[in-house]
Amino acid sequence: MDTDIIDWVLAIYLAGLIINVFSSLKSYWGFKSLKENQGIDILRARPDMQSYLIKRVVMWPLYFIIEKNPVERISEIFFKHYGDEGHIYYLSNGIKNFANDLFKGKKRYKNYQAGKMLWILNKNSVEYNNWVRLCGRVAETPYAEITYARNQDIYLLKIVTTSQNVISNNISRFEIDNCQKMTFLEFQKKLISVNGNFQYSCRVKQNRFALLDT
Repeated sequence: MDTDIIDWVLAIYLAGLIINVFSSLKSYWGFKSLKENQGIDILRARPDMQSYLIKRVVMWPLYFIIEKNPVERISEIFFKHYGDEGHIYYLSNGIKNFANDLFKGKKRYKNYQAGKMLWILNKNSVEYNNWVRLCGRVAETPYAEITYARNQDIYLLKIVTTSQNVISNNISRFEIDNCQKMTFLEFQKKLISVNGNFQYSCRVKQNRFALLDT
């Protein structure tokens, strides 16, 4: 094999090696920060993660080929920041944001009523059990950050578990894009499962949409 080709291959491999070293260190520090700030121990919940961070550095050409498809690669290169300011969109989420704006329009939710709430998680809920699995133990009170929207008989809902008891009331179209579409009964059942104590303050009727965070 030509010496110049070997040199180019080695140069590309070393460049990729350096990039992936920083990428793995950034991921590791992110996991540590998540554990310190929110009590979520990803490395404990996923014991294989540490070995993955190492293998991704050494065998980066293989992971570059098999880990993500071409659409995800293009999205992360050109559309990683297409969305809410300050957010990074991995995999194909950035290009999905762009496609939604292009084909559905930026005012696609103008006829929707939307809002956010912060509820304490019910200990019998799926979200609470997932939180315990990630944290190992619950040192802080876990909350459900609930984003919801409705247009006539269409109900949209997204629930994110957090240890932070403060939320932003700003709701973007990109957040609503990530909500799950469901029927009225599914919507009501899911909210009650998050915290049954709110059953009587969650006044949701098909002809009246009023969620009370009290």
